[in-house]
Amino acid sequence: MKIRPFAIDANGKPKQNVPAINALYHPNQLDSSVTFREKLAVMNLTHRMTYLLVWRREGNETKPGGAITPQNIAGFTFLEYPAITRREGRTYYRLGSQEFNDGEVISLPGGVDSKSLYAGYAPGEASRRWATLDQYIADFQNGFFENGAVPAGQFVITASTKQDFNDTVDKLQDAHRGAGKNNNVVYTPRPIDPNTGKPVDAKIEWIPYQTANKDIGFKELFEQANKRIDSTFGVPASIRGVGENNNYATARMDQQNFIRFTIEPLSLRIYTQITHELNRITGGLGVAITFNLDFPAVADEEKIQAETKSIEVKTLQTLLTAGYTLESAIAALELSTSYKLLELGEIVTPEIENDKPDVDEGNEVTESPDPEIIDGRTVLNKVKNQDTDFEDLYAVAESTMQRQVSKAVKDLKQED
Repeated sequence: MKIRPFAIDANGKPKQNVPAINALYHPNQLDSSVTFREKLAVMNLTHRMTYLLVWRREGNETKPGGAITPQNIAGFTFLEYPAITRREGRTYYRLGSQEFNDGEVISLPGGVDSKSLYAGYAPGEASRRWATLDQYIADFQNGFFENGAVPAGQFVITASTKQDFNDTVDKLQDAHRGAGKNNNVVYTPRPIDPNTGKPVDAKIEWIPYQTANKDIGFKELFEQANKRIDSTFGVPASIRGVGENNNYATARMDQQNFIRFTIEPLSLRIYTQITHELNRITGGLGVAITFNLDFPAVADEEKIQAETKSIEVKTLQTLLTAGYTLESAIAALELSTSYKLLELGEIVTPEIENDKPDVDEGNEVTESPDPEIIDGRTVLNKVKNQDTDFEDLYAVAESTMQRQVSKAVKDLKQED
């Protein structure tokens, strides 16, 4: 299964050499394209909001934030746990002494919270209780194995002194603690009352709890917790390799359903939001970011799709031969708009334009953003607004001229 993002224009035609797409394939110096997409997915599944800092290119340099345009997008880095504030109608993201605004940072929600529609949500939050229960089961079993054959209960030790008590405890632990000392035997004396000649209470008495560790059944509880977690993330058991009674057919269908109903919607949400956010901060990319997702072929389904496509083509040819226009025939048959891309022409050997964004054509990785700069301490040189630069220059010039005029006036008064 591969996910490969690419850009399309308003007609759905693929576009090549788009800076935003190149940035997704060489996002920064630490992440490959696959690693970056993996981190996007993990963050999206476990955090309400994922924040990406957009970097710009100035000549041969990449700089964080600043004035982002469709042509100067250089890469992306993650902003982890920024302090978020709202001032004067804008959102600011601070890491230590470094601060960025909503014109430099894009936000990707992990989902929708019905109680706060724009606060984001994450499947990880929905599964948190069941994941915690699963962890409790693990901790409980870990404690059982650490204690070995010691049942869940308490020993009542009769001792005349504290030292005698501690010595007895040490002997018991030496004999029983650890799974390797299961079924060991401990010898405990039972004193005889000299007055009656009858045995009295033993020095060590074991009082078990109502239910012993080994008698607690976790199977049903464990399976229920795992089913809940699987449902939250949409992962069938067969995908994780723990499904029961699976065969080839059911495994292939589980795989198809997992890709179609989990992976594809997640990818669609991520890349649609990236397109939306880049449109927001650039004023419009001019393209949309979409993706190719490979589905494993299922023989019967593939055959049906091929037959359907063949029928569509034959029907379309019949209508065109009858004199109908291409647009009207596509609309009437409710066919894919990709048929509109058909062109008549001479048969020539096709020249394949294969844009491979993963290929580094020269220092693309070394010139990509360095995430270590975003450490909350490094001073960042941001490009100021041109109007602000002019105002600052004007203020300096005005101040200099005023000082010269004041000095000249002072000199004239002294001469008088």
